[in-house]
Amino acid sequence: MIKLKAIRLINWYGFNNVTMPIGDFTLIAGQNGNGKSVLLDAIKYALYGDTVFNKSTENTGSRTLPSYTRGFKDATSGTCIRPADQWPTIITHIVLEMFEEEMERSFVLGTVIETNLTNNTKTNRYIIEEVNLCDLNHTYIENNDLMSYNGKELQKKYSLKLLDATDGTVKFMQRTGVNFHIISDWINHNKSDEKEPNNAKIMAC
Repeated sequence: MIKLKAIRLINWYGFNNVTMPIGDFTLIAGQNGNGKSVLLDAIKYALYGDTVFNKSTENTGSRTLPSYTRGFKDATSGTCIRPADQWPTIITHIVLEMFEEEMERSFVLGTVIETNLTNNTKTNRYIIEEVNLCDLNHTYIENNDLMSYNGKELQKKYSLKLLDATDGTVKFMQRTGVNFHIISDWINHNKSDEKEPNNAKIMAC
């Protein structure tokens, strides 16, 4: 069995830079708007590229990938935590530490999202074997500001193979043991889309 052990979120909605442990039983509690579904959407997108975000939100369709990376406070007015005039490019990280019980080893599934000035997004994914999340750095200090590594910088730092969104999602599914037929259906559903995987509802068997 493969278990989720920890998650790191950088520039994902209200999470600027946080790493949190996940146990066999994890309770996520808080008032409405405190980020419970934001966390679950991050895990879902990181694992399966699923952009069907929380449907219980009051403004249907207001939660999109750019709304999460920009941190939109109000999608209708366009106010956000990371406005384009101050942050032309946003680098977002969703990093999952997984634990393979049979082999007693950890590995990391990483997702890097780059949001540009016009709120177009580009996602890359990577896998690092036999490593813990606490051993990896995704940020650095520059002129007293906390910065996050982009995909190429991270690739150089850890000599990792950077995959595009589609290939990376398939590799993630294979690495976590998702049924082959589900992977095939997902590829057929998304093969005509060269950008982000869209509206793929995927469940592990």
